[in-house]
Amino acid sequence: MSRIAKASMIAIAGALLISATALADPGTSATANTPAGTTPTATTTTGSINLDPSPEQRMKDCMAIWDRGTHMTKQQWRRTCKTTLGEFMD
Repeated sequence: MSRIAKASMIAIAGALLISATALADPGTSATANTPAGTTPTATTTTGSINLDPSPEQRMKDCMAIWDRGTHMTKQQWRRTCKTTLGEFMD
């Protein structure tokens, strides 16, 4: 594997980790933002930082990073995403 391909895969893996961290729910308590003496509503969620994104979501996130200015075609980017995600998931 060429140095450029390795560097691209590392950059994509890093971008995925950063995007996953940025999208992670802080997991705050449902009652943290609820005024005293009231009960949280059914729409209140507690969040979960223990749920990993599905492989489909990871691929979608990886593809969302691509733009026309990237040094790879979209097809090359997709292939690199698949390779990187495959190695990341092992």
